[in-house]
Amino acid sequence: MTGTGWVVRAEDVVYIVDYDNYAHDVAIDSELDADAQNFAQQLTAMVAARTRRQVTRTGVGPLPALDSTVDGTAVSGAGITVVAGRRLYAAAAVSVKPHDGRPEIDRFLKSFELTAAKR
Repeated sequence: MTGTGWVVRAEDVVYIVDYDNYAHDVAIDSELDADAQNFAQQLTAMVAARTRRQVTRTGVGPLPALDSTVDGTAVSGAGITVVAGRRLYAAAAVSVKPHDGRPEIDRFLKSFELTAAKR
């Protein structure tokens, strides 16, 4: 697996964007669940909720996705993971407690649009 990730902290909210390329086909259900669980574990948090959905991508049919929220002693947050073939896209943000960064997290996650690659 290869990939790239970006992490930025602004005030008491940490923003994360990542994509990973797999050399093999992705087992969608187990990969989405594992991604949410791993995200929570890295934050010493628990997955509080997860919702499966599909994301539309320009020029491509619907793609499987998972929205998840995490909650722990030090942080709370949310993220989305999308599977597109052998590539995983993820965006997430967490708020460092006691700050309630939910408005910033929601705005960040709603700012993404998955588009077809430009050639």
